[in-house]
Amino acid sequence: MKKLLISVILPVLLLIGGCEKNDLDISTLKLFVSPDTLYIADADSFKDIYISVQPQTGIQYQITQYPSWLFIDSTLLKAKIANGINPIRLVPLKDNLEGVYSGKISIISDLAGTKDVYVYMSVSGHPKIYNSSKSIDFGTTDNTKTFTIENSGTGILSWSINKPNNWLSVSPTHGNLFKKQKVTITLQCNRANMNKNIYNHMISLITNAENSYDSVNVSMEVPLNSTYNLSAKELKYDYTDNVKYVYLRNTGNSPLTWSASSQKQYFDIVPAQGLVNQGDSVLLKISTNRTSIPNGKNTAVINFNNDANFKDSLLVTIDHFVETKYMLNCNVVDAEFCRKTNKIYMVTASPTNALIILDPETKTKQTVRLNKTPSCVSVNANGTKALVGHNGMVSYIDIASSTLEKECSISCDALDVVLTSGGWGYVFPIRDQWCAIHGVNLTTGLESNSSDWMIYAGTLGRLHPSEKYMYGADNGSSPSDIEKYDIQNGVASMLYDSPYHGDYPMNGNLWFSEDGDRIFTRGKTVLRSSELKTLDMYYNGNVDVTNQIQSLFHSKSADQFFVLTSNSSNWTTTTGDPYLYVFNYSYLNYLGKFTLESFMSNNKLYNAEGNFVFTDSTGKQIYVLTKANSGAGLLYEWALQTVNNNFLN
Repeated sequence: MKKLLISVILPVLLLIGGCEKNDLDISTLKLFVSPDTLYIADADSFKDIYISVQPQTGIQYQITQYPSWLFIDSTLLKAKIANGINPIRLVPLKDNLEGVYSGKISIISDLAGTKDVYVYMSVSGHPKIYNSSKSIDFGTTDNTKTFTIENSGTGILSWSINKPNNWLSVSPTHGNLFKKQKVTITLQCNRANMNKNIYNHMISLITNAENSYDSVNVSMEVPLNSTYNLSAKELKYDYTDNVKYVYLRNTGNSPLTWSASSQKQYFDIVPAQGLVNQGDSVLLKISTNRTSIPNGKNTAVINFNNDANFKDSLLVTIDHFVETKYMLNCNVVDAEFCRKTNKIYMVTASPTNALIILDPETKTKQTVRLNKTPSCVSVNANGTKALVGHNGMVSYIDIASSTLEKECSISCDALDVVLTSGGWGYVFPIRDQWCAIHGVNLTTGLESNSSDWMIYAGTLGRLHPSEKYMYGADNGSSPSDIEKYDIQNGVASMLYDSPYHGDYPMNGNLWFSEDGDRIFTRGKTVLRSSELKTLDMYYNGNVDVTNQIQSLFHSKSADQFFVLTSNSSNWTTTTGDPYLYVFNYSYLNYLGKFTLESFMSNNKLYNAEGNFVFTDSTGKQIYVLTKANSGAGLLYEWALQTVNNNFLN
């Protein structure tokens, strides 16, 4: 087209050029622009238009309008048409453009009129990539980094990333971006199981971008890693376990030297130190040393360390039980204590009906068989005779010869019995509501009952140390009370009851101090004891325990008394608590307590129920008859526990 235009214009211009200016007729001047319609393709970097005047002469022209997506040199925007043809170069500005564009170039002259040229431009998409980072360094601690890529051109930028090294992950790995659209690429490194070193990887971007771009250099440093883990965080040893095993594995990237120790000497660790190569493990044998472990649930911590001061720990729980109490191999029905002989007198119904005299120091037994099931027992002050109560009968035993000296029929079933040094026995009935105290002359075997008054069935009796009187504590009546009986003439006779009527709790049982000056009731009330009615059974304080008293024993030489308690309010089925309490006698001050040793059954511990408490003459050795909690399921549930009294000065 350019050659055609020139071939047409040149003869015309030459013809005109032959005219003299003085001969020029202005009305005949005409402005020519070729071509009048211009097409710019995507591949074109420039286009020219040509301007001339006929007849040929020198006149001025000016371009007053042209599209913003065209560039025209400023010297060509306003110039003089010389003799001939003036070319005007048009440069398309395609950056960031895409599509078909149209516009108009307007040209005016001072004498030859105006012309318009219509311009059309077609621009294809030209994607370009912008990468925010040329290098990324994770250092020694970072695990995540990001960079962005952007389509800084036009069209659609398609991109992808080749699969990186195993220690590096990339997300996302491919995609498409429109003009000005961005995407964030997330890089994550994994130092696990890698040796100490600096690692590099070049991320290559595969795109259709028309511009040049750089790959991304990624680096990561793996420092020295002296770590390890244990196959268990806690070890639990039950009562029979003695050995457990744990693996220590080197999870670092270099050999490590390790050691294990504990402040408590409860176990032996083999090996207790060593060297483990990278990826290897060592099996630790942890054996209990039960000779140094106290009874109960014990905890300890095994501390691990290595040459890089990486620490870990293993919690160890050990259930330990070594039986120190003396199992009686029988089930106790009732028990009494003789201070003079320092022996316990107890009756059993299983495995056989018997009276057993137990020396708590030597653990020797003396057994006397009984012909009926026993319900209660009493021993005289010298420990030479014992009286056992049954249903409708009492048994009189000579201790020295271990013989059943006499069986005496009585007209009641015995709940409690009292034996004096003078050979009289007294039986407190278990039933019939209002009834007599049944006295038995054990020399003659004759029964002599109180007749001028009645006691309430269920009353428990206790012999005063003077042996002149008995005191009784009623059960089943409200309010509960205690009363005094004179036995100096053999047959028991009622003297009087306490001066209180519900003012202080009595609750159905009582015990005397060793000298007989005080009375302690099951309801924790302390009373005086006196020959004078005006002083007898008068309030003297209380025992500071939570539950009711199950058993109590006073040691005058120690100036202390010892208490077992019961959490049951029913006097017929009491359940002892697992504690022994110690009090100062003079001031009734609480000194402290002992936890009674539990019972082992089926690899499980059950609480001991304290039922009877006694002490030796010094108060240094405390004897407690304990019974296993019923849930233990033992055939013979009773034991003797000896407690060393560490509350003595």
